[in-house]
This record gives sequence, structure tokens and C-alpha cells, in this order.
Amino acid sequence: MLRGAEAAQNLQRVLDKRYKVGDEVLGDIIRATNRSVAISGVFRGQKAVFKKSFQPEARDIARRLKSVTNTFEEVFGSGSSRINPCLDTLPGQGLTILQFVEGQNPNTLFETVNDAERDQILAALETWLQQASALGKSTQAFRPNWHLKQLAKYIKTLPAASDRAIAQDLWNLVDRFAQCHAGHPERQTVGHGDCHPGNFLWDAPILWAIDLEDVTAQSTANMIATFLARSKHRNGSPEALRFGVSERDYTLLSGTNLLVQGEAQTTLPFYIACNLLRNHLPFSRGPKRLHEQQLRIECVLRDLTTLLGA
Repeated sequence: MLRGAEAAQNLQRVLDKRYKVGDEVLGDIIRATNRSVAISGVFRGQKAVFKKSFQPEARDIARRLKSVTNTFEEVFGSGSSRINPCLDTLPGQGLTILQFVEGQNPNTLFETVNDAERDQILAALETWLQQASALGKSTQAFRPNWHLKQLAKYIKTLPAASDRAIAQDLWNLVDRFAQCHAGHPERQTVGHGDCHPGNFLWDAPILWAIDLEDVTAQSTANMIATFLARSKHRNGSPEALRFGVSERDYTLLSGTNLLVQGEAQTTLPFYIACNLLRNHLPFSRGPKRLHEQQLRIECVLRDLTTLLGA
């Protein structure tokens, strides 16, 4: 947080120099990491988020984000799928100024809402991905090896031998499954490069996407899998699981025309398993969280084994 506070002080001086003093005012730090800091504030009379990147490519990130948001705005218009617009950038400072968006993190809502409301949010995600695909869509051969290599590296970082053993068992199964389906047609679309619930805001009936620094043509199944694997539930874990995620959620999003025929039983389970391994290992020490993690890992092991035996 110290680096975030220092960045805020420096940014205020930059803003006072670049714009009319007093018109651009920084507020509270929303989020601070080693990669970036996000600060609330006011820009030209409206609420805004000031994002400062600390990455070596910060200048390029700021320039790219402005281009990306402008492109998405042209496609989405004023419908139910939105992105928070870019108001201005200072590439030399690695700074992007974005419109502040009102809404709630879907994961916060998922812990309290009923099934119908949850379905509404997931249907809005499907619409968002469908509209974003207008920016680019193709069908490629499924190539899992890069993802498998990244997972293998991640497993080596797990501190507990017991967690590494469970992760390795899952990796071995995922590898077998992936090699059986390598080359299967896979839908690639332009979309959110980090498509988890924390990067969306729900203000019914609008679903806003935020943090769009990483936008490229990518696997649609991976975007869906990332969202499903990191979605929360009212009772910690859903009553019925499929591949370690809510069976209800899986059925809703795998049955759309976002995917090529057959991906619901090939690429989607693969990416869900990859995301679960990364997000549910190492195991938690808290009993409630631990129980959820164990259920999900056991389920994906069981269902992948079943598919391999089919």
C-alpha cells in the first residue's frame, strides 16, 4: 500500500501540471499491487478511476487501452453489454483515466442471489461475449501444450508436498485428456483476457467489463471456464457439480452457440480443470474453504476420468 500512496502523491502533482489545478482530484486507493494502482477521483467534473501501471511496458499499455476501449464502445453502443470508457491517457506516465462505473461484483451477488438472478447475470455474460466476438472470430485447432507447460511450472511453486502430489495427479489426468482431443476445432474470439467475475460489474440489466488491458483473440472456452471456475456460491459450493463447477452454470454457458460443436466435452472441461488447479491449490487452512476446494478437485478428477473411459 505504501507504493500506492506514493504513486497517488506523484500522480496528483502530474495531474495538477497537466490539467487545470483543482479540476482533477484523486480520492481513495481502490486497489494496489506490484503491477499497478487504481485510485478513485474526479476528472473534468465526473467520477473516474485513475490507473497507474508500474510495468516496463506501461506506456504501451496506456496507449493500447485507449484504442481497445474506443473499439469496444463502437461495437457495444449503449446496450446491455458495456465497458468503462477511457476518458484520457498519459502514456508517458503509464496512466489511464477511466469513467467510474456503478455496479456490483458478480461474486458478491452470487453469494446471496437466487438461481433466477444468477442465471440473469450468466446470460448477460453470454451476451457480452457474443457481442465482443464481432471484433474477431475464427475456428482453430485446439493446442493444449502451452497451457500444460504453464501448469507444470505452477505446480513446482506449491510449497506443500501434499498439494503438489494432488496437483500432479490432476495434471497427469488433464494431460491425458488434452492429448486425446488435441486438434479438435476450437472457437477463438476477441474478448476479455482475464475473464473472471472480479473484472465485471453488474448493474441490472447492464454488465460492465473493467480492466481490459489484456484483450486479444483467444479461446472462448477458456474465457467461459475462467469465469465458471472462479464463481462463488451461496453455500460455498454448488449442490451439483460438473467438472468441479456448478452443473447449472455449466449447462447454461456450454449450451450456447459461443462454442464449436463438441467443445462442451473437450476444450471446456480442459480449461475448467486448468483454472481449478490454479485457483483451488494450494488448499486452504480454513475448514469451509478447504471442503469446497476438495469437492471441486475430486469432482473434476472423477468427471475427466469418466470422459476418458467413455
